[in-house]
Amino acid sequence: MGKIMGNFLLAIDIGNTAVKTGLCKSGAIFNCKTSKINDVPKYINKFIKSGKYNHLDVLICSVDPKKTSYIKKSMVCHNNAKLWVLGSNIDLKIRHNYKEYNKLGMDRKVGCYGALKMYKMPLLVISYGTAVTCDYLDRTGTFQGGLIIPGPAIALKALSKSASLLPTIHFPIKKSGFLGRDTKKCMEYGVLEGCGSMTDELARRFKIRYDKKIRVLATGGLSKTIAPHSASIDILDPFHTLKSLALIWREKIQQLP
Repeated sequence: MGKIMGNFLLAIDIGNTAVKTGLCKSGAIFNCKTSKINDVPKYINKFIKSGKYNHLDVLICSVDPKKTSYIKKSMVCHNNAKLWVLGSNIDLKIRHNYKEYNKLGMDRKVGCYGALKMYKMPLLVISYGTAVTCDYLDRTGTFQGGLIIPGPAIALKALSKSASLLPTIHFPIKKSGFLGRDTKKCMEYGVLEGCGSMTDELARRFKIRYDKKIRVLATGGLSKTIAPHSASIDILDPFHTLKSLALIWREKIQQLP
């Protein structure tokens, strides 16, 4: 790997199901896209071979060590790119009261770190992906803990697998409604309204238990699909993790001696 720090950043958010990537220069993130893991090395090669992105930094946030290793191996031949992996060659710490912080998913750490820098506290960060995670940051910016809930795609998959007469439905759903008039629509609308209602009730409970001024930030690949079915989402940003990675790059990597 090259030792020269890059003028451009390729931010990579490796999830359980999909991989999000985004380019960053001068504080702005652009060209965000969602891909399969096998497409990411081709994407990196494209940027490097174009000659437009010399001294490229690649910053990875990952919840899957095998996929991280795959990306690392694919970059061995790129001498003009520097790979940074959160939790490996760059640390990320936030103030917390979490008993197992070392086991907290890197995606959740990044989401909280970015939220602390970008928004006013208190905040509930809800990420809709393979799992739905809720992370609570209090008025002092301290991460107090959260919740992990099966995501809507998992719920639909489990329902189809467990009930022989129900069809297989792939999430996200493009068209939404409220009242289903056939089995497929009943399942689709059910998971959308169910997840939206869950969001509203979780927000209400967090406000009652902890702070009535809590705002809700919705992020993750399925957030845009769920958001229209919730009345409690104050901030919608599906690419919050990528933006947080860009912020980490500016604050922690570009400032290195």
